[in-house]
Amino acid sequence: MWLVDCCTQSRDATALSNDLYQSFSQWKAAQGEHAPSNKSFSQRLERMFTKKTTMHGKVFQGIKLNAHSVGNSYAEQSRGK
Repeated sequence: MWLVDCCTQSRDATALSNDLYQSFSQWKAAQGEHAPSNKSFSQRLERMFTKKTTMHGKVFQGIKLNAHSVGNSYAEQSRGK
């Protein structure tokens, strides 16, 4: 599950919506599946996390990408790169 594999949940965590979607899309591709639209993905996350608009963009509070997920595709990580 992407949430377990690529994210950490904590009260003080935040992550840009686009970064979360990019990570999720890469994770789905590595699984051989198609990701839903960004809108659909965001709506699902809104059921679990608070979404806010900041000067940096839309962010979700209570979730962050794990360090190994930032800037790397899930597929590269799976191959040990």
